[in-house]
Amino acid sequence: MIEGRRVIVVVPAYEEEALIGSTLESIPEEVDHIIVVDDASPDRTADTVAEVDDPRIELIRHQANGGVGAAIATGYRAFLDGRATDDASTEIRHGRMTREEGLALVEQYDSREPSTLATYLEFMQASREEFFQWIDPMRDPAIWER
Repeated sequence: MIEGRRVIVVVPAYEEEALIGSTLESIPEEVDHIIVVDDASPDRTADTVAEVDDPRIELIRHQANGGVGAAIATGYRAFLDGRATDDASTEIRHGRMTREEGLALVEQYDSREPSTLATYLEFMQASREEFFQWIDPMRDPAIWER
């Protein structure tokens, strides 16, 4: 935390097995959360990230390489999406919750667009429509409707 604000870092990674460990270890303590997006690396990038003992790290793996922009968008989406969305997706996928129960949780906890989205869009020099075009391929259509 810096000056009372949470700090979150997104680290896109593709074929970074050799450097990802030292990169993550060099991130200062002021950073509250680190989201690493392995962009379908054919090497051991994801395994190396998993071996780093740091509770701030969240690892996301792309099934197909989408490039650095898609990896960054995935990381921001993971931050912007509330935990209810992620948790409900997992519970529905494993049959521990109905789709209707999951939607009720998402509506209760994650139904508002994050206030930080405008700042992200400005930084990325992207429109809201472009942002959702980038992240929509990561949505599981078997679980979530548009």
